[in-house]
Amino acid sequence: MSSSKVAVIIPVFNDTKRLKLCLTALSQQTYPTELFDVLVVDNNSSEDIKSVVQEFPFAQYLFEAKPGSYAARNRALENIDADFIAFTDSDCIPQPNWLEASIHCLHSASETVGAVGGKVVLFAENERPNLCEYYDMVTGFNQQSYILKDRFSVTANLIIRRIALEKTGPFNDQLMSSGDKDWCLRMQQSDFELAYCEKSQVAHPARHSIKQIKTKLRRLFGGFYHNHKHVKKDRLFQPLGLLEAAMPPMKNIRQMQQADIKLSAITKVKLIGFFYYLKLYTLFFRLGLIFGLINTTERL
Repeated sequence: MSSSKVAVIIPVFNDTKRLKLCLTALSQQTYPTELFDVLVVDNNSSEDIKSVVQEFPFAQYLFEAKPGSYAARNRALENIDADFIAFTDSDCIPQPNWLEASIHCLHSASETVGAVGGKVVLFAENERPNLCEYYDMVTGFNQQSYILKDRFSVTANLIIRRIALEKTGPFNDQLMSSGDKDWCLRMQQSDFELAYCEKSQVAHPARHSIKQIKTKLRRLFGGFYHNHKHVKKDRLFQPLGLLEAAMPPMKNIRQMQQADIKLSAITKVKLIGFFYYLKLYTLFFRLGLIFGLINTTERL
């Protein structure tokens, strides 16, 4: 087994219940406990994050007041003393061999591979998922496609070499969404490669209510709008992008057809209607932001 040191970074904002599940899973890793540290960064929560972290001897509590998960991750990166840095989220449950598999992937790869992204497995609360859970399971976290086609990995399961971090720099904390994509693309511009590691897996609960899905969409599109206004123009808020939002949800339908999930004909019809409803929801949300009718978005 590797003797490399690993720093695990978890940003958190008001998520104590799921944070405890995440830290419990990290306490059960097959990777030697003495070779990894966990840095939990409280992004100015109103919940008592520190007390949860103190229940786990291997975890360290940090605080970052600046809003945004990328600012929180950068806070942890300030004093890293490790060969590899592993990122996950407070609502994820790393599998027991997550670190072992991830580090093995990087050790087995060429040194030009600066980072690997692993699989994010979405699961339902019960044996029979509801429509919202099916939606999340069909549309969420296709890491293999993200990495091989779009050249980025989400930070729910991203493990990087320290040298890649040193050459690429930290996350752009001006971004409220897509900071993971920005970092991965910059890393590849620094002559490193990004690879997919199938055996590196974390589980993520599928959102089970319309409220949860809408909250996620407001968070994402609110972040995109922040980036559009303050960092770089985004076609999502330009005429063509808005027009496309009114079109039938063909991308979601393709995702449904390609998903490795058994769906009845009735469920497929319901999902298509749900896809279109949520697509129109994001369109009107974007218009509300553009015309100043909405001035608050969800925190990360």
